[in-house]
Amino acid sequence: MAWALDLDGVVWRGTDGVPGAGEAVRLLQDSGERVLFVTNNSGRPVSDTEEKLAGLGIDAMGGVVTSGMAAARLVVPGERVLGMCGPGCREELERV
Repeated sequence: MAWALDLDGVVWRGTDGVPGAGEAVRLLQDSGERVLFVTNNSGRPVSDTEEKLAGLGIDAMGGVVTSGMAAARLVVPGERVLGMCGPGCREELERV
């Protein structure tokens, strides 16, 4: 089974982790569950989000899903795109 957890308000609030969230995520991961971390914040690169989660004791490598990633999946390869977005979204669009 996979779990999709929103970040803001579920895993963290601002710069602070939600009490018990890190332990709950580790329990799921240790049980073999796949955990995805979903955010509509496309302003920061995925690596920054992974680092922030690591600071809370959560291994999120390869498990972060952003709105920028979702938008990039809708772009036809080679299509010209004017991305009016932050660096995280821009990074995803440049990969297409």
